[in-house]
Amino acid sequence: MDETVGGGLHYVYLSKVKPNPISHYHATHALEIIAGAKLCIMAPSKGYKPLNDNTPTIIEDAKGLFYQILSVQSAKSKEAFVLI
Repeated sequence: MDETVGGGLHYVYLSKVKPNPISHYHATHALEIIAGAKLCIMAPSKGYKPLNDNTPTIIEDAKGLFYQILSVQSAKSKEAFVLI
């Protein structure tokens, strides 16, 4: 876990199921998944502070957990709901 320059937190997870990046909820919930070709700046970069020395937490499905924590439907579920 790192503290960002702005005082936010970066939690680091290793997902067994490869997630896509999700930024849609950053403005409303202050959460996003940074994955694939998206860049994440972390310690020891200037202004970023490591808060622990833990290795990434291994989880089964980052995307599924992300939507569960937010208590929202996935974008795919919303599209299916709109089409019905």
